[in-house]
Amino acid sequence: MRGAGGHWKRMAALGLTTNYVQIVNAPTGVVTVHLDAAGQPDFTIHRPAAYNLVDFAEQELQLDPDWIYFGTLHQFDPLSREVTRRLLAATHTPSGFTMSIFVLAVIHQC
Repeated sequence: MRGAGGHWKRMAALGLTTNYVQIVNAPTGVVTVHLDAAGQPDFTIHRPAAYNLVDFAEQELQLDPDWIYFGTLHQFDPLSREVTRRLLAATHTPSGFTMSIFVLAVIHQC
């Protein structure tokens, strides 16, 4: 949670709401990388991670965001994927994804 207040202030300065920011008691993401004899990496993504624990209550699905942005690692977990599916179905909002650990952002301008 260290530094969260600074992030929230920055979000507000950008005109973004912090109403749906969730802080969970889990690491944000840890990856172990091993190199084989040829120098090729082998990645192990440790779970669970904070991005696997994001959830929205039914009343929160009634929001009307301007955009929804989510990361691909979030989609590997079946429960996380279901949260994203429910959110997209409930809002009919433009969305996009990134090849990163970035979790799920519901963009709603204040």
